[in-house]
Amino acid sequence: MAREFMKFAYHFGAHCTDEDRLLKCLFKNRGALGERSINVSGPGRYRAQLRAAVGELRGEIASDAKQDELLDDVIIFDNVERVIFSHSAFLGSAGGAVGLGRFYPKAGELAQGYARLFPQDHCEFFIAVRDPATYFPAIFKQSGEKDFEKFMMGIEPINMYWSETISRIRRASPGSPLIVWANEDSPVIWHDILNRFAGIGPDMTLRGSYDFPASLMSEDGVQALASRLKTDPPKDAASKRALLADMLDTYGRPDAMEEEIDLPHWSQDLINALTEAYEEDLERIAKMEGVTFLTP
Repeated sequence: MAREFMKFAYHFGAHCTDEDRLLKCLFKNRGALGERSINVSGPGRYRAQLRAAVGELRGEIASDAKQDELLDDVIIFDNVERVIFSHSAFLGSAGGAVGLGRFYPKAGELAQGYARLFPQDHCEFFIAVRDPATYFPAIFKQSGEKDFEKFMMGIEPINMYWSETISRIRRASPGSPLIVWANEDSPVIWHDILNRFAGIGPDMTLRGSYDFPASLMSEDGVQALASRLKTDPPKDAASKRALLADMLDTYGRPDAMEEEIDLPHWSQDLINALTEAYEEDLERIAKMEGVTFLTP
């Protein structure tokens, strides 16, 4: 059955960067977004279904009938123009996030698979990357594996780069714009991420859009932020970034802002080297063709 052209926005996580905060905020605003032809449905309507479809198709393009079947589960509004999908396991499970010397070894073929579910439509990918010094401990814990050495499978963490993963996604689906940001910057650029993923402009304020940054602040900070938003709310994206950067610098809770790294045989020198290599890698990602890198 013929339908109108749509835009599909896929948020790929990564694991240990989002905890579904993006989706929860947009879902809270699903009614207002629906009025703007943006469809945000519950994850139970599409996560398992999309992953299963990509697995079944094995790189082939979805038939019109298959597309209709998937959309029947997802679409909850009339006249939809943009559809939101979010799942940290779209590119692989937590247990498969590290392998073959790469982050998400199947990222390229899976990204291509999602783009081919709705091949005649516009597709965008969104992903946050994270400092390997904190990512490896976090993803190891989430994987359920008990032995870190077994989990790493002989991989040297210093030789793994997010830019390699991003490059594979770009090569596999070159027609799909890719929006990337550093997880460490997320609290400051949270509104930029939300707006870009939802496909909305600065004229729309999302309910609960300050909840995540506020969760990282002390009680005094939460009150100071609420007061500032009431008396002198920021007028644009740059003002929001400046406000959040100042508030987090002044009121950020160390237990929420700092990551404790506790892994066997990891020296401080290795941790420092991983962070330094990551910062250099972010510069590579920012220069990639077809990649939009969000920064404070």
